[in-house]
Amino acid sequence: MFVNDVGSSWYTNASFSDLEAFEITEDMVTNKILEKYDADLSLCNLDKECLIGKFYDKDGWIYFKDGQYYRFNLRIKDFAKKRSMDERFFAEWFGGFDAGLEKMDIEECSRLFAKCAQRCSCDALKNLYRDLFDECGGDLDKFFTRVNEKKDVDGKVLEPGSVYELIFTKCGCPLHTQAGVKSNRLCECSRQSMICVFKNLVPQRNFKIECVESVLSGGEKCRHIITFDK
Repeated sequence: MFVNDVGSSWYTNASFSDLEAFEITEDMVTNKILEKYDADLSLCNLDKECLIGKFYDKDGWIYFKDGQYYRFNLRIKDFAKKRSMDERFFAEWFGGFDAGLEKMDIEECSRLFAKCAQRCSCDALKNLYRDLFDECGGDLDKFFTRVNEKKDVDGKVLEPGSVYELIFTKCGCPLHTQAGVKSNRLCECSRQSMICVFKNLVPQRNFKIECVESVLSGGEKCRHIITFDK
């Protein structure tokens, strides 16, 4: 039995140093899942918040990771990955895609991810930024001070009115968490997405965005400096 920082007990029955595991994302933990596995989750002292960010294998067994993978006495069969021929194809395809990204320069990555970034920015505007920006009356200083109210996001005002830091505490891109893409070239898609977001929020301002740290580059978090023209 292991105990985490907030006192929840982790009941495990095995550990593995090498495992093909997939991160549990928020959209996977539906009310249907919580109701169906309520008794099993209770035995492992897991609720929705604790389950998000844990891992599952192809058979649906649930794990937490602390150096190696520790398996709960919990199997969510709805998460089981039945590896069909198509899934094997995509696993190999994304492996090739990952290797191909490493051979691309930043300009080529920008062109590649431009459309993908536009789609991601639509979700980001809807779920993260637009309502908060409006609540702040379009004030960037207030916005970056309050953005940490959102899950896995933090913000800092470096120079009032002009220079800000936007921080993601983990990589949430499905191409990394679900498809296994590990190249830090993927971070250009995130940068492009933020460009789309702030062009929408403050179309009257010119700005530039620089990625100064990322999880896929070996950092603890993803940090971006956003500089607006004065």
